[in-house]
Amino acid sequence: MTIIKCLICNLEFTPKNSNQKYCSTKCGYTAGNRQKKEKGYKPPPKKQKQIDKVCKKCGKQFASKYSKTKYCSRDCVNNAARENKKTFQHTEETKQIIREARIEYLFRTGKHRWSDSCGHKESLPEKNFRLCLIDLQISCFQYYRPSNSERFFEMDFAIPEKQIAFEINGQQHYQSNGLLAPYYQARHDYLENLGWVLHEIHYSECFYPDKIKKLIIQCIGLDTSYQSSTEIINHRLKRKQDKQDEEEQKHIAKELKKQNIKLQTHKCAILRPTKEELHKLVWSKPTTHIAKQFDVSDKAIGKWCKAYGIDKPPRGYWTKKAYNS
Repeated sequence: MTIIKCLICNLEFTPKNSNQKYCSTKCGYTAGNRQKKEKGYKPPPKKQKQIDKVCKKCGKQFASKYSKTKYCSRDCVNNAARENKKTFQHTEETKQIIREARIEYLFRTGKHRWSDSCGHKESLPEKNFRLCLIDLQISCFQYYRPSNSERFFEMDFAIPEKQIAFEINGQQHYQSNGLLAPYYQARHDYLENLGWVLHEIHYSECFYPDKIKKLIIQCIGLDTSYQSSTEIINHRLKRKQDKQDEEEQKHIAKELKKQNIKLQTHKCAILRPTKEELHKLVWSKPTTHIAKQFDVSDKAIGKWCKAYGIDKPPRGYWTKKAYNS
């Protein structure tokens, strides 16, 4: 094995490979710094000082390290962009041209399906409804669009021979009063004018197979369209409202707790009996009965007795009395 001297510290060492010239990394860094100085290397300049500027939007003074900065904040940038943006508005003629071209394209290609354009997947209520139709051996089409319709409406389940259709509606299809939203009501009226009997079913009715089957048989036998009752629809809305109220009460309680304000637990102040009255009550019946009489806990009765200095009956007193009697 060859032994060589380090070019920096002249220390003898055995190199690990033929290219090693220095005994350690420290000597290697020292040699590198010497070479940089010999070549006239200059260290990078320090960070530039911040420049005082004035915002072109709000006129506020601010400091920035970049010379091209014009605005003090992102809000000023967005506001300036909105003002400078040139908005383009279609005329009624161009809107009509676009509408006609769109209708022609849809008729030619037939590519206006919610399942295709919006990535729609079959929901659980729709799946339950489809399985019940299969069990009842009723042949139908899913996501069906009538051929005589000029609009591109689709029905969840349709029986074209009888012109009966079923719509499984989510909560977003309804208003707060339980009626269909204007868009879905107009859609319902349009399809009925084409001769279809469209049954509007709330999704909450599609979770129990026996109920679904009864509902399908009932709807097929009807000449008019079936609609879920407002009680079923409003029940979901009420639950949602109750949940919001509960969250709001929790939020208020937290805020009051931060401010060290105690919530009033009783509507009115409790009238505590006198010492003589309480002494008679304590020795005439159990504390649980007295607590119900004053709408307090039995521990509260114990605290009253302690405050007045009244001795309560010993444990098991009322049991022994009932046994002896």
